[in-house]
Amino acid sequence: MRPPPLRGADLPDLLLVEDDPAAANLLKLALLEARVPHRLLLAEDGAEALDFLACCDGVQAALPRLILLDLNLPRVHGFEVLRKVKADGRLRSVPVIVLSASRADGDVFRAHELHANSYVQKPGDWHSYVQLAKAIAGFWLVFDAPPMSSPEPRPARPLGAPEAPRPRLGESMRPSRATREDSGA
Repeated sequence: MRPPPLRGADLPDLLLVEDDPAAANLLKLALLEARVPHRLLLAEDGAEALDFLACCDGVQAALPRLILLDLNLPRVHGFEVLRKVKADGRLRSVPVIVLSASRADGDVFRAHELHANSYVQKPGDWHSYVQLAKAIAGFWLVFDAPPMSSPEPRPARPLGAPEAPRPRLGESMRPSRATREDSGA
């Protein structure tokens, strides 16, 4: 039995950060053609995207399920948007797909260095846009299981610092009786 179709507020949000109206419209039409259930939110520059994400503060359900991010944006560059999203404990689990006309090795490397979930070059024709919409949005909005809530962020371990000891197979993760008695538990 198929689940009922998603409607209105039940649709997953896809945030498209794109300053070129023609490119934004092309992707919008490709998503409709691909029949991927979604609600498209458009930010026309990096500052608008960051403002929108800041307004979602503390409301996990208000966060988009997916961000499609162009790089060459006015006001705030796409790399800076990506850096801020992945540095924010509340936002870092939101997948960010860089969708750029650039195929420069430096851009691809930098995007992955900043923890983009993927880097995709913008297609050159309509059929490829529809295939891209089916592949990306279909996977991230239909098949991916997003976290239902954001746990408290753990402090980052400095590079090179030793990991906390892990229990060996067969060892209990609970403190021993002596340790509990010593701590007054």
